[in-house]
Amino acid sequence: DTLFGHSQNGGRFDGVRVSEMTLGQLYDFSDPSGEYGQWVKSTRPDPERGVATPMGRHQIVGSTLRATAAAMGLSPDTKFTPQIQDAMADHLARNRISGLSGMPAKRAALRAEWQGFQHVSDAALDAAILQFEAKGMGHRPMGIGPA
Repeated sequence: DTLFGHSQNGGRFDGVRVSEMTLGQLYDFSDPSGEYGQWVKSTRPDPERGVATPMGRHQIVGSTLRATAAAMGLSPDTKFTPQIQDAMADHLARNRISGLSGMPAKRAALRAEWQGFQHVSDAALDAAILQFEAKGMGHRPMGIGPA
C-alpha cells in the first residue's frame, strides 16, 4: 500500500490502500494532473523533472502500471492485490533483464525501471537479481530488504 513518502500512513493520503483498489481506480488516482500526482510533484526538489506516481510494494508508477496491465492482459477491474503487484513487478523485471548478459547490464536495466535501485549497492542488487532469476519475485520486492 506504499505511496510516495509513505503518505498513506498519517500523511496527505492517510488511509489510502492501493491493494484494495482496482487498476481502473489507480489509473485515475495516479493521473499526473490529479491530486496525488500534483502533490508528489509539489514535494519533489525538482518539480520540473516530471511527475512520478509510485504506488504499492514495488513502487510502480501510473504510466508503467497502465502499460504493464495492458501487456499482461489485465482488465481495469483487476484488484491491485499483493499477488498482482508481484506479478506486475515480475513482468517488468523479466522484460528488463531478459536476454541481457552480465550483471552490469542487468543492474543498469533494473535501475532504469526502478528509481529506488539508484542507491542500492551493486552487491545487493546482484544478489537480488540472482534470487529473482532463480525463483521469481517471491514475497519481497526483488529480494531486497526484510520481508
